[in-house]
Amino acid sequence: MNAQAIPLRIYHIDLNLERYRFRFYLSLLDRIAAWGYNAVMIQYGDMFPYKTHPSIPNPDHWTPSQIGRFCRAAESRSLDIIPMVQSFGHLGIMLRNPGYFELCEDPTQQGGVVESICPLNPRAVEVVRGMHREMIAAHPGSRLICLGGDEALMGVCPACRRHVEHVGLGRHYADHMQPSLEIVLAAGKRPIIWADMVERHQDALAHIDRRTILGDWGYYVRSLHWHTAVAKGNDTSYRVTPHSLGRLPLALRRRYEPYWSYGVQEYPRKFHGFPYIRYLMDKGFDVIFCASMKCSGDSATSVRYDLHLDNCLAAAEAVAEAGALGIMTCHFAAKMTPHENQFLGAAVAAQAYLRPGRTDPERAAATYERKTFGKACGLLDIYRKLGELTGFCNTNFFGDYDGYRMVPKSIPEQMKLAQGDPELALMRTDQAESWIRRSGIDHREIDVLHYSINELAYKARLVQAYEQWRGNEKSVDWRTVHHEMIRVRRLFERTFRTTYPPWTLAMARDFRFAADETWIRQRLDAPRQRKTKK
Repeated sequence: MNAQAIPLRIYHIDLNLERYRFRFYLSLLDRIAAWGYNAVMIQYGDMFPYKTHPSIPNPDHWTPSQIGRFCRAAESRSLDIIPMVQSFGHLGIMLRNPGYFELCEDPTQQGGVVESICPLNPRAVEVVRGMHREMIAAHPGSRLICLGGDEALMGVCPACRRHVEHVGLGRHYADHMQPSLEIVLAAGKRPIIWADMVERHQDALAHIDRRTILGDWGYYVRSLHWHTAVAKGNDTSYRVTPHSLGRLPLALRRRYEPYWSYGVQEYPRKFHGFPYIRYLMDKGFDVIFCASMKCSGDSATSVRYDLHLDNCLAAAEAVAEAGALGIMTCHFAAKMTPHENQFLGAAVAAQAYLRPGRTDPERAAATYERKTFGKACGLLDIYRKLGELTGFCNTNFFGDYDGYRMVPKSIPEQMKLAQGDPELALMRTDQAESWIRRSGIDHREIDVLHYSINELAYKARLVQAYEQWRGNEKSVDWRTVHHEMIRVRRLFERTFRTTYPPWTLAMARDFRFAADETWIRQRLDAPRQRKTKK
C-alpha cells in the first residue's frame, strides 16, 4: 500500500482520574504536534468547570481561563481541539453526586454500577443538554464536538421498558441522542459519537443525522486480516469464527459478508479486521476509527505495547484503504498508567497514520529515541517486555468509585486477579533496571519508567508473600514486605510530586498502596494479637 497520510489524526487525552498538573498538558501539545497529530480530543470527565452543576467538577478541575489558554496553545501549534462530553452512559461522575442519583437508569439492574441516565427523565435530559451547551460555549474555535454516547444501559427502568417495547432499542437511543446532535449542529459544529450503540441497534441509523461523524472502535484486532469477526445487530452481537460462520443468522451474514471478505483472499478462514469502517461509510456517514494505546486489561505500571502498536498500525491501513476521515489513538485513564510510559507508542502510531502500511515500528521507535534521548537505545524492547506482565499487574484493578476517588480491591481480591509468574516479573524488572543503569539517560520519561519498574517488582514480591502466607504464615517476612512498600510509595511521591496536583497525588497514592498497607499491617499485628489472647 502506498497510501497518503490520513487526513484527521487525533490524540486522545482522558482527564478522568489521570489528572496531571495543567502545565503538563500545555507541554504535551508540543509533543503531540511534533509526532504528527493534527487534533486533540480532550475527555474532560469531572475536570470541566460546569457553572450550572458545580458539584460535578473535582477539586483539581480546570478553570475557564485554563481551558481558553489550552485551546489557544493548541491552535498556535495547528492542533484542532475536540472537546468530549458524555450524553447517555459513562456519566457516573454526575450520577454519584448527591441530588443526581435519581436521574440514573434503574441501578438495581446495573449490579450497583451507576453510569447511565434515564433518557425519559426530563431533569436528566435537561442536565445533560445543559452540559453540552456549556462545553460548546467554552470551545468557540472547535469545529468538532464529541458527545460520547457509548456503552449505555437502555430499557431497564419501567418507563424506558415500555418505550422500548413500542419503538425498539435503536429508536429509543436515537430519540435521546438526536436532539443533542442538533444542538451541536446549530452551533455550526459537527458532532462525533462512538459507533458501538448504532452498530448494535441498527434501526438507530435511520434516525441519526448524516452530518454526524461515527467513531468506530476496536482495541484488540492486531492485523488488517484477522482470525475472528463480530456480527453486530438485532440488538446483540455475535463472535464469528470460520467454524461458527454457518450458524450465524442468515440476515446478518448477508449484511456483513461483503465487508468481512473485502480484499481478504483467505476468507472465510480470515476476516477483514475492521469491517465497520466501510459499512458505516456505505450508510452515508463520515467515520473515524479509534485505536488504542491504553485500554481495559492494561495496568497501573505498563501497557501491552505489542497489542497496541499492532492495533494502531493495522487500523491505519484499514482507514487508509477505506478512505475514511480519520483515526484516533485512545488513552483511557481507568488504569492510571503514567502518560510518559505511552509516549513512544503514541509517536510510532502517529508515524503509521502519516505513512499507512509503510511504517516499521522498530525504525520509528529508534527515530523517536534519537530525537528524545539523543541516541537509539532499545526502549521499545523494554516496554514490550514489561507489557507482557500486565496480566500479572492486574493486581492494581480498582474496585469502584467513591465520589471522585478510585477504591482499590482488597489484597485477596487483587490476588485472585493476578495472572503471571512473580519470578518472571522479578527477572524482567531486574533486566529493565540494568538497562536503565547502562543507558545513562537522564530524562523524565526514564525516571517514570524507573518508578514503574519498582512498583511492578514490589507487586511481584507481594504476590510471592501472599502465596507463601496461604501455605505457611510463619515463613513470610511481612516486615520486609512492608518496608519495600514504604520505599516504593515514597518513590511514587518523589516521582509524581511535581506532576500531580496535591489532591490527585493523594488519591493516586492511595489507589496504589492503601489496600496493601491495610493488609500488611493486619499480618504484622496478627502475632501480637495471638500473644494477647494467650
